Amino acid sequence: MVRTPKVSRAKARKDDRPQWTLKGVSPETRTAATKAAKSAGMTLAGWVDQVLRDAATRELAGEPKGSPPVNIEALVAGFDQRFADLAEKMTARDDLLTRVGERLDKLSEPERRTFLDRILGRGADEK
Repeated sequence: MVRTPKVSRAKARKDDRPQWTLKGVSPETRTAATKAAKSAGMTLAGWVDQVLRDAATRELAGEPKGSPPVNIEALVAGFDQRFADLAEKMTARDDLLTRVGERLDKLSEPERRTFLDRILGRGADEK
């Protein structure tokens, strides 16, 4: 009996790179990675490649474990937005304090009139 070699049913690769299989990844991790790749607009392989490269680079650079990558542009944009929000709140508070001061001035106006002016119904500027 002549045996014929088994033909692999796996897809032929377009290049000579070795295929890498990663075993032991939990279904939850696979689902999370798939969702993250999709939200980043990347393939799962591209996303995993980027995340692993970033983590390996941080590890080799001696950065503390678990430290997230720093995205300076996102930090600056966040600070800019917070400062703009604070400036808007401060302007609104200043406007409110101005209106309160004006009302207090009007409320204290009758006390500036003399007793005779109040009896005669005259304002402080009608003397």
